[in-house]
Amino acid sequence: HYDSCGQNTSSTTDPAPGANSNGSGVAALLEMARVLALSDRTFNASIRFAFWTAGCQGYWGTRWRANLIAVRGWDMVAYMSADMVAYRPPGNPIEIGIKSRWSTPIANEVFLAVMALYEPEVRTCYSLETRGSQTPFFFLDLIAMGVTDTCGFIRDPAYRQADDVVDRPGFDLDGQLTVTTRGLLASAITMIGGIV
Repeated sequence: HYDSCGQNTSSTTDPAPGANSNGSGVAALLEMARVLALSDRTFNASIRFAFWTAGCQGYWGTRWRANLIAVRGWDMVAYMSADMVAYRPPGNPIEIGIKSRWSTPIANEVFLAVMALYEPEVRTCYSLETRGSQTPFFFLDLIAMGVTDTCGFIRDPAYRQADDVVDRPGFDLDGQLTVTTRGLLASAITMIGGIV
């Protein structure tokens, strides 16, 4: 989701800059789209990038799209969510958490295998954080998975706070966000059968 909210998710006045929640997920998708646009490669299927709203109010945008795909019977290989993917406590190693609940095991296994192959030094694990825009897709029996920046529960002290900005300790563009973006892109290409 591209929106952000403060502690009171129904407030229209709570400050919510949302650099990590969820500007970082949007940044990851935009970078993936930029890299693919510059590539001269042809893929076995299309990779579509989508940005939803109302993530803080129950993922309304995601629900709408997931329902549309299910009702119309559109082909979809998998849905991948990047939600809060740029925070790393200073001094800690990079880790990527796969949302273990409300995600499809086969998609999770592809991501784990891709990370083990291309980024073996990165701790990739199952996160205790389960909320994410993959949830509506999962409940409609569509293949879906989501990643976040922690193996435990949310550890970003600026989550839904006025200080969720880029210029702060722990907001890691060059490490956490970059590695997660590479892992998502490699996984997406793997899931659609690779390069023709």
